[in-house]
Amino acid sequence: MGIAKKLLELAIEKCKQTQSNINVIEVNSSSFAVPIYEKLGFVIINTEQVVNEIRFTPMALNLN
Repeated sequence: MGIAKKLLELAIEKCKQTQSNINVIEVNSSSFAVPIYEKLGFVIINTEQVVNEIRFTPMALNLN
């Protein structure tokens, strides 16, 4: 249905409105969501981390 893609597009536009020099959006993804973020254009930027018993994978989307 494209809901996640549309929400991401709206979030990016809002970020650009408030910070015109933004180049990258970073997220800490659960292992379940990594494939979804990859479909949206994010790439893994570090190995899986565990902080305060929370497991995540750092990912980033280049806006250039």
